[in-house]
Amino acid sequence: MDENIQKLLGADFKEGMTPDEILSALGTKKLADLSSGQYVDKGKLLEKDNAFKTLQDQLKVLEEEKNARLTEDEKKVKEEEQRLKEMADLKKEVSKVKTEKVLVGIGLEETDYTDLLNAIVEANPQKASEIAESLSKVIKIVKDKTEKDLNKKLLAEMGNPDGSTKSGTNGKSDFQKFQESNPLSILKDEVKL
Repeated sequence: MDENIQKLLGADFKEGMTPDEILSALGTKKLADLSSGQYVDKGKLLEKDNAFKTLQDQLKVLEEEKNARLTEDEKKVKEEEQRLKEMADLKKEVSKVKTEKVLVGIGLEETDYTDLLNAIVEANPQKASEIAESLSKVIKIVKDKTEKDLNKKLLAEMGNPDGSTKSGTNGKSDFQKFQESNPLSILKDEVKL
């Protein structure tokens, strides 16, 4: 602080000056050079200051209006996003119902297809029913083949109505094979002692 006072007082500055001495030394100095005309009248300064404050107020109002409009725009965007989400959910639900119809159509019970249904719909809601149709065809092919193989095996085990079997026993039925293996048992029934 002493440096600033020293600069202001110049040669009149002395170490250890009291505040009264500093004030009296400053009273003889010109603090502003008014001769150059580079000073501002207090009225002009107040006028510009008021204009500046008015512009700041106007800017604040415009920013508030802008924020209010952005808020409305943001609300519209949010509403649109909500509508799109609801549409996507509805499409997903329709896809789930179509897919479930296909899975029920191939004879699956709800406990059998619930996890599969959810996985298919989650993976690709747009193609879920197509995937289920393809799966249905595969299941039908496997089911038909299994039924055919099972029927063939059952017929082979039961034999034909004429008493012969197709299992390579020279056309003999199970009864005929039994008679040959234990002929005495038949005789006991015929000859009752």
